[in-house]
Amino acid sequence: MGDQLSISGKPIVTANKIPSVVISPWINEPHPPLHKLLSSHDVARLTRRPAWLITSLSLIGRFPRRAKFHGRRTGWLRCEVLDWMARELAVVSENAPARCVCARRQPRQACLPLTFTTPRQPRRRRRP
Repeated sequence: MGDQLSISGKPIVTANKIPSVVISPWINEPHPPLHKLLSSHDVARLTRRPAWLITSLSLIGRFPRRAKFHGRRTGWLRCEVLDWMARELAVVSENAPARCVCARRQPRQACLPLTFTTPRQPRRRRRP
């Protein structure tokens, strides 16, 4: 008979092939540090920029990319966001002008001072 068996006169062919097994590529991926991940809301509050701007900056490569877990983006690593903020602050402070300079040749409005020149008067309370 060999490789063929017969049940009620019909031959059955047995296959010696082993079925292929597909293992997920993330089977040995370590868990991200959940206490160090920031959501888009957290990053927006921390950087004081809207969430859509953060997402677009990360897409063009000017902001850190989101950390991935099992192929899905979960959030930003806190240390990367803080490093980006430190670099961004250094770049802004290097490029900051010594005095207020408007981009237009003839500004529509005078540049406002960043500090008060006169002491502020307290507000009067209204009586109900």
